[in-house]
Amino acid sequence: MSEFERIVKELDCFLDEYDIQNHQILNTFYFELKNELYELFNEYKRKELLPLVTCMLQLESKIQLLSFYLRTMDQLKLAETEIVRLIKSEYQLYIFDSMLCKENIEKPSMLFKQVQKTSKNKNGHCSVLCFR
Repeated sequence: MSEFERIVKELDCFLDEYDIQNHQILNTFYFELKNELYELFNEYKRKELLPLVTCMLQLESKIQLLSFYLRTMDQLKLAETEIVRLIKSEYQLYIFDSMLCKENIEKPSMLFKQVQKTSKNKNGHCSVLCFR
């Protein structure tokens, strides 16, 4: 199983806990995020470091926000379209807040946990992807 497949499987299991399949719009948005992740893995060897890290931060933020809104969807009483709109408008601010304020960061998402596990090189050192 490839790194991409392991990460997607772990993300799928995590989001299945919140019955994402029952939310058509959020499920479609999640498939868009998986496509972004797939593109990121395909570009990994060809991209410069800074754009790669930027893409990972953006994807990480979207996944964190999707997770948050799925957990609190009933309490917040937001429509799925509103949640997607909020994620698309807030993810860059979330990146900035997360860098400045550690208590804003929940636990690392499945994406970064799996990347950290799978990107260690032969010497036991993490690659540049493991910046958390």
